[in-house]
Amino acid sequence: MNNTPDTTNNKLGQNPLSIAGTYALFDFVNCPVITVAEPFEQQQPYYGAPNFIGGQFSCIYVNVSDAEINCADNLIQGDGSGGLGIFLATSVSNTKVMTCHINQYFYGIFNQNGQNNNYSFNTITNSTASAIYLDSSSNNFIEFNEFTANGQGIDLVYADSYNSISNNQFLNNTVRALDVSTTSNLNNITLNSFSGNNIDITFLSSTANFIQENSFTGAGFVLSLIHI
Repeated sequence: MNNTPDTTNNKLGQNPLSIAGTYALFDFVNCPVITVAEPFEQQQPYYGAPNFIGGQFSCIYVNVSDAEINCADNLIQGDGSGGLGIFLATSVSNTKVMTCHINQYFYGIFNQNGQNNNYSFNTITNSTASAIYLDSSSNNFIEFNEFTANGQGIDLVYADSYNSISNNQFLNNTVRALDVSTTSNLNNITLNSFSGNNIDITFLSSTANFIQENSFTGAGFVLSLIHI
């Protein structure tokens, strides 16, 4: 007897790995679609905006409320041509988005008609339009984020009320750091740091917003008040 392999009776199978099997083997899916309300943790960088759903191209698409998206300080990287870094579908609520590094999308995070969402400990940079865009969304928490070199840091575009915006850093945003627009009332804006922005805060036809203990340095304009 010897240790020579028996190549006659021992052959590799000829069935190729399926795509599903490949994903299972390497545990890699770029830019997932989240449809289950359970904690999700990003395991590696994501690139581009391959998901065309809800009329928008996006990287992470969230189509369920009560989700928890933990990027674990991984990168979500666009190419500067557009799209959304994280798209919370219309009316997605009670969802957490945390520790994400989002770079070079048109909007970093986008949500319409969302309630009680929490966006915290994210770093969003080089968004063409806005790092966070909310429309008709109330009672959300935007806390402990860094918004750098975006067109706008946060855009409360329409009827966004009772939101808490606190302990964020707004750095070198080229249009404005924070836009509080039409009928976006009764928002709480506290303990934020604004530095090097073109305009720090714009209020457009919005009232009764609470502003306290923020710091402002190096802006062209600190506050811009517009009533139409």
